[in-house]
Formats: sequence, structure tokens, C-alpha cells
Amino acid sequence: MITLDAVGKSYGRNVVLSHVSLDIAAGEIVGLAGVNGAGKTTLLDIVSGLLRPTSGRWYLEAEAGNRLAAERIARHGVVRTFQRPRLPTQATVWETLLVASSPPKAAFLALGCLSIGQGKADARLSAVVDSFGFSGDLEIQTGQLPYGRRKVFEFACRTIRNPRFFALDEPFAGVDAAGVGLIRNALLEFVRRRGAAALIAEHDSGLLGGLADRILVLDDGVLTDSLPPTGRTWTLPGSETCSPSKT
Repeated sequence: MITLDAVGKSYGRNVVLSHVSLDIAAGEIVGLAGVNGAGKTTLLDIVSGLLRPTSGRWYLEAEAGNRLAAERIARHGVVRTFQRPRLPTQATVWETLLVASSPPKAAFLALGCLSIGQGKADARLSAVVDSFGFSGDLEIQTGQLPYGRRKVFEFACRTIRNPRFFALDEPFAGVDAAGVGLIRNALLEFVRRRGAAALIAEHDSGLLGGLADRILVLDDGVLTDSLPPTGRTWTLPGSETCSPSKT
């Protein structure tokens, strides 16, 4: 589904990513571990089209991703979440869902959703509202939602048009157990049953180990290891030892 071939990103002499190569297949969840500043967010920005690599190439289903605009990548079904939710805070929850079901535009690129028929949109939006528990919040401005709920809502927006690839940046940070369960279950539905794929940057080793098929370790812009999610203990450079376990 997505292939990176010696991808690098630098800003002058500051090298953020160096010769990153990996393949992510349909039906696969890949975890991305590393300390802050290791290059995880930059890698997610590249595969979602928000940044272009300085060197190397990457491919989205055999099409050269380097040549695709972010809007085109979104139309291929790539969706992105962020460490801090990017939502129109003055719009209501329902208005934001309507935006999320519209064609990708520069102003709402973070919502990145395809256009669907109005009848289908109503049914799909209702399903999202019910699945993620926002039926009582439709008239509330998104900026008034608690932080953890905003993160769940951002993820919910990304699911409206049946995405094919999730690029998720710390999706569980600041989210309570109920919200974690909602995101986790929805992600597993899309990946395991519908054939999507995901790349997840996450510091919580327990959650990452409970979701990922394999975990890549990024150290100062370089992929240093690829690990199975269980039965292994690893030490992130500059951090404490982590022991992932299935949940």
C-alpha cells in the first residue's frame, strides 16, 4: 500500500530523517516508537503529503507520492491525525462533520474527506455520531469539547469516508480509557475487516504493543530496529526501557 525508499528530510544542515525505507501492506498496523524529536511527526507528514522529502522516494499504491499534492493524497484515502487536534474550533460538532464529508480543500485539509452523496452523507454521519457517542454534542462548538474528546472527534471525522490509510500522531495521548477504546475498536474494524492500513506514532508502549503487527524504532531520523509487538523489551535511545504487552 505504502512504500518508502531511502526517504530523507533535512532543513539545511539539520537532518530530520535519513534513508528511511519501509513497506506497509493493506491490513497491517505498524507502530512507530521513538523519543521526542526522533522524526516521527515528520515521517507522518510526508506520507500524508504535508511535507515533501528532500531525498528518496515514496509510493502510494505504486504511484509516486513525491509528485502528489496533499489533496490528491487525501483523495486516495490517506487521513491524518495530529498530536493536538486540528479542527475548526468555532464550528459546531455537526458543522464540522459536514465539512469532513466534503471534498478536500486547502482550508480544511486536516479533515481530508471525499465528497459523498447527501443521502449517504446523512446516514454515514449519523453512524459516526452514534458510534463515537457525540449525539448529545451536535450543537456544541468543537473548541468547547474537552481535550480528550476533541481527539476522539478528530479521529471520528477521519473515518467518515472509509479511509484506506491512517497516519496517526499520538492518537491516545490525553484520551481517557473510554475514548481509547472507541479509537482502538474503530481502527481495528477498518484495518482488520476492511483492509485499510495504519502507521501510528505513540509513546504508550502498552497500547502500541496491543495494536501493532510490528514496531519500528526511529532514532534521530534513522530506523534502527523492527520489533514484534510482544515478547520483546526495547530501550528507546534517551528513554526508559519499554515492555509492550497485549491488552
